[in-house]
Amino acid sequence: MDRRTKQAIIGTSIALVIIFVVIGAAIIKKITPSDKAMDLTEYYKLDKNEVMVIMQNQIYEKKLSCRVKRFILILIR
Repeated sequence: MDRRTKQAIIGTSIALVIIFVVIGAAIIKKITPSDKAMDLTEYYKLDKNEVMVIMQNQIYEKKLSCRVKRFILILIR
């Protein structure tokens, strides 16, 4: 191979490596989780008269009535 062909192959190879690195970085950035916290009212989707009891990362009751909510508030105090 002459000198120009070697330079063309090396230059093309370097350009392809750079393109693959940029594409790989974009994919990794897209699929990694963020530190952003979601609002819990958005996550659990409860009505105004419902409450969810979560103790030590365990959901005990998904939907409680207002009466039970008042009782729980009394117990907490």
